[in-house]
Amino acid sequence: SGRAYRQVTFKVVRASTKSVFTKVEEEPATAVAEPIVSHEFRLKPNPATHECLMFTEQSLPLPAHIEVYDGSGRLMYEQQIPASEQISSGLPIQGWPSGVYFVRLSTAVGIFSRKLIISR
Repeated sequence: SGRAYRQVTFKVVRASTKSVFTKVEEEPATAVAEPIVSHEFRLKPNPATHECLMFTEQSLPLPAHIEVYDGSGRLMYEQQIPASEQISSGLPIQGWPSGVYFVRLSTAVGIFSRKLIISR
């Protein structure tokens, strides 16, 4: 579709709680046959109080796996998603305490994560 893709490489200049990244090099990407497919997802509302909807804007060509972890790394929820479905799923946050959670969508393309805040 006439899009130009560029490959950008970054390096960490200072590793701390506030890392600084600098651009090392930028060059045109070569041999791009088609646009990169992203299976990014959204969480609404975020912050959430009593309910939260997770959804993708594209169908998933391969099966996927959803996991939600609390701030200490404890698995709170998981679900398998069949291929060729667009995700539109309510997360069962009722009864979960206020705090920060991490929602992870794993596919054959990659792993995508979002932070979910529950505030009651």
